[in-house]
Amino acid sequence: MQVRRGAGIFVATAEETAMGRLGRLANVLPLQGAGLRDLFDVRKVLEAQGAEWAAQRRSAHHVERLRSIVEDAHRHPGDLNVLSERDAQFHAAVAEASQNLVMVRVMFTLLDLLEAARRESLSIPGRPGLSLSQHENVLREIEARNPGAARRAMTEHLTSVEQAITYPGRTRGGASPCPPP
Repeated sequence: MQVRRGAGIFVATAEETAMGRLGRLANVLPLQGAGLRDLFDVRKVLEAQGAEWAAQRRSAHHVERLRSIVEDAHRHPGDLNVLSERDAQFHAAVAEASQNLVMVRVMFTLLDLLEAARRESLSIPGRPGLSLSQHENVLREIEARNPGAARRAMTEHLTSVEQAITYPGRTRGGASPCPPP
């Protein structure tokens, strides 16, 4: 059931119900420590598969969209707001290139959940350039229609971002000198 103020009570579609539940994750999921690592575990599985599908299914339009986002990010190297927006747009565009509607919907929810983490990551010295370089790697493999390499490039990118914001003792590349066991 879905209550729409001033309009009445309606039966929600399965998709609306699922999206509502995903949207409420932000209220219950602790986005720090183990909760953040759990979210990155899920993100790596979903986005790596999305990049693989994108390499298999993408159109020329998808490649141009990804390239446009990366090029625009290069034009704003010091603007955290623009870089954060382009980062989210890049990940959403990879999902769109997968041509899987559920992937796109889930990606938008994940991006909303990760807004603060994305900004934290991009505020680390050297991280914006590294993320942009990693986005270029993902784009290159999607454009080349290389599914396995696109999957690996996305996994490497997300692992690098996770390490940059999760582990103390960050370095320029986002890796921790002594990752936890």
